Amino acid sequence: MTRMSRALEWAERAHTGQTRKDGVASYLAHPLAVASLVLRFGGSSEQAAAALLHDTLGLDDITLDSICAEFGERVAALVEAFVDPELPADIPAEILQKYPWETAKKAYLAKLRELDAEALLVIGCEEFHELTELASELRSSPPVEVWKRRPAHPMNYGWYYKEVLKVMTTRLASGHSRALVTEFALELRQLQERVFEGG
Repeated sequence: MTRMSRALEWAERAHTGQTRKDGVASYLAHPLAVASLVLRFGGSSEQAAAALLHDTLGLDDITLDSICAEFGERVAALVEAFVDPELPADIPAEILQKYPWETAKKAYLAKLRELDAEALLVIGCEEFHELTELASELRSSPPVEVWKRRPAHPMNYGWYYKEVLKVMTTRLASGHSRALVTEFALELRQLQERVFEGG
């Protein structure tokens, strides 16, 4: 069995019974889509395996150690890149309480800026799928219902995706990964015109 086949088996087991934000689509559709994007934009089988496994930590007794033992140190490191960093200790409690999503995303963006290009490609593909999934939901469902399922205001999502794009533009500037940046920018521009910049 290949590395990717084993990773798919692990992901399928870990996400059994889970659905996406719409409450209908199988959660497994997300890691499958991300892995497909990784391969489409020039990623390796290790990066694709990490894409399949990126949301499995803590599920079905899966840990970074077990991923490392089964798939190798590089795949484990790529999965670890998805883990939210610890927040700075000097952030005031009232800020954490009032702006939990924004605070966490700022810390995550700081982490993205320090990642190597291989890890950033996998995360960029994950963010791209989240972005396209959001666009699809907004086309097929009432916006008020879509935003009820998300923890932040549309304008904050617009800010976050623009910041992700800035990181990707700087770090993924060549080869197949450049096409990811181009498509991400196009999708984001369309959403900005329809949603984010209108509040």
